[in-house]
Amino acid sequence: MNKSRLIPVLAALLVAGLLPVACKKEEPKVPQMPSFINVGLTQPYAAENGSKFEISVVPQSDADSYLWELPPSLQLVEGQGTPTIVVKCVEEGEVVAGTIKVYAVNASGKSNQRGFWFSIDITPRIIAIKTDIEGSQAVEPLSTITMMAPELEDISSYEWNCPEGFTAKGDLNQPTVSFLVGDKPGTVPRKTFKLKVKDAEGMESVFAYDKYIHIIDVAEAKRYGKKVWTLHNLNNGGADGTLGKTHPDDPTGEKYGRYYLWGEAMTGEPGRAEYYSEGETVTDDEGFTCVVGYANRKDYNIQIQGACPEGWHVPNAYDFYDLPDAVADDYGARMGSINDCASRKMGIFMPSNRETDPMRAMNMISNGFASSYLRGGKPEADGGLWKRNESTVTEDGYFFYTSGTGAFGPANDYPLYLDLDGRVGFCIQPYGRLESNGKPSNFGLYSFMWTATVTGGKHYRFTVGYNTPNLSTYAEAGAYESLRCVANY
Repeated sequence: MNKSRLIPVLAALLVAGLLPVACKKEEPKVPQMPSFINVGLTQPYAAENGSKFEISVVPQSDADSYLWELPPSLQLVEGQGTPTIVVKCVEEGEVVAGTIKVYAVNASGKSNQRGFWFSIDITPRIIAIKTDIEGSQAVEPLSTITMMAPELEDISSYEWNCPEGFTAKGDLNQPTVSFLVGDKPGTVPRKTFKLKVKDAEGMESVFAYDKYIHIIDVAEAKRYGKKVWTLHNLNNGGADGTLGKTHPDDPTGEKYGRYYLWGEAMTGEPGRAEYYSEGETVTDDEGFTCVVGYANRKDYNIQIQGACPEGWHVPNAYDFYDLPDAVADDYGARMGSINDCASRKMGIFMPSNRETDPMRAMNMISNGFASSYLRGGKPEADGGLWKRNESTVTEDGYFFYTSGTGAFGPANDYPLYLDLDGRVGFCIQPYGRLESNGKPSNFGLYSFMWTATVTGGKHYRFTVGYNTPNLSTYAEAGAYESLRCVANY
């Protein structure tokens, strides 16, 4: 057979698979770049320091293993060589976009890198430390305070400090520890009490109690319910003595305290007539942000230091409401109805208006004898300062009389004072105010005290008068008035 006829035959046999051929082994290829990286977090990406989360790619057939590269703020816990790893946050801050990387690997080498092109915010780990003090963070000397941290599964050890002036009562290596308070009044700064914890992997973190604690002088401040009030009008003249004004009969302010413009009370700045206006957004000393304005009911709980000492604030709307509300409970004065107040000629009735209108005036016909428990001193007829209205107050100055109003029938023995033994001790005195020109007015007749509440360009104050048992409120501007302070809570 000649060659020209043989070639087509061989080709046909080859196509039919009847002739053997030599096999050539192909070399494996470098893997493809891994798929997009997924993290076990939701956007915006953030994780608490000390926490763990997964990072992964989709497994691919051309890879034998995976090589992960991480920034220093992330510690590899498990999974290197696999498509899914577990990492732990070990440093607060930002995981910069692109610093989490992965390569697919086989015998021929590694793929191009795949990066995670989003940042991750590693936030501080929060272990909320609490105390057993309800409300205002204030205690009496030689009392006991308990610091409490949550008992968490991943925490292997606890270690509290014992600040100077306190004595630990028991083991400092427990989640909850009690301390004996020292014998000297004063303010304990924020972050004085510290707790060091160690987790199961040996990572240490330090947390601090981020509130002031006041060791109060019982002659200067007192707790009513969950809140602690100063018992005397503020006498803070500022760094150079120009903050507020004093009464001509008391140039040092030692007897009557100082009188402040509302803006001075709210800022501690001499001559400041305004601080914030209705509709403004304000952040207070405890980090609470609100849009102020009584009509919007958003500044009821605002805590602003102003002219008050550090860790204390100008009374807000809730403070005003909670004072007689607490007195009603603390001193057995709560009545179930206004009729009970009228028939027993004592007590305080508190309608459920704290959330809707806490600055509403507390008149006798609606609330009973709210201010009768708060008065201090004695009436003028008994050597005190409170003058009397001859048309409505008895000669001795202790009782109010009416011809009849609402549930209150005609009588001449409705009490102006229900604190004759001094147990309540709030001691509101009729120091009046100073008008815008500095001239005294209403001395012996009224007590005027600022609150932090604003409405319609005016500022709320609360008032006790000489001729009724009412606890009144009013919104005004321009005068110099007194200030009591409430410990932060």
